[in-house]
Amino acid sequence: MKREICKLLKMNPSEKIDYIKNEINMDLFDLVEEEEFYYIFIPKILNNDLSPFLCSHIDIVSNSAPKKLLIDNNIVTSKNGILGADDTSGVWIMLNLMKENPNDFIFGFFDKEEVGTIGSRRFIKSSNFDILLEKISFWLGLDRRGYNDMVTYRQENQKIIDVFEELGYKYKFGSFSDVTILAKMSDISCINLSVGYNMEHTSFESLNLNYMKNTLNRIKQLPREAWNIKYDIDNKINYKNFEKKLDLYL
Repeated sequence: MKREICKLLKMNPSEKIDYIKNEINMDLFDLVEEEEFYYIFIPKILNNDLSPFLCSHIDIVSNSAPKKLLIDNNIVTSKNGILGADDTSGVWIMLNLMKENPNDFIFGFFDKEEVGTIGSRRFIKSSNFDILLEKISFWLGLDRRGYNDMVTYRQENQKIIDVFEELGYKYKFGSFSDVTILAKMSDISCINLSVGYNMEHTSFESLNLNYMKNTLNRIKQLPREAWNIKYDIDNKINYKNFEKKLDLYL
């Protein structure tokens, strides 16, 4: 675990995708991609008619990845600038699920999240997005600070919230992430989970490896009977002003 997350933390977005392709069995997946924007790995055989769509982002807020890392008591920090565990820890969790549970989820990696969720916004405008909606039960983001936060951005369904509360997650408020865009454009609910980083976007950013691995383990504990249900949004927020803000990046 330590060796692999440290490798990923030192990579740029394209290097992360190349690493993922080399580490998994690509014969098990169809890949839908637009380079520098999104990379969607779809299992050729899904265990259910519907599946959660897991997503993380491969970019970081800094222009360059850290070169020197320090690990002390399973806490990772950077010796030179921002660590970038937001959202490399989410990438690590998804990579391990792709190795161990390749037929359980659809996996989406987005670029340019930190400058306005541009990768996911490109994806929702593609024909592949509409096709995939038939297979998705809910959007599951892995891009939240802390240990047991669960954020829905008011794109929520109470039944799936109940499932994650049973796993120990606590409802929190958040600003936005890729799953916000995906949920808004599909009317399918989303949840974003803590993946172990803290004080993101600062030189004090850290990653708790125990928290990161705990999220991996809890996703594996998701009750299988909860996957094969489409969780439409119960409560949809008005995002007109939010969209105007994002359009400034495009």
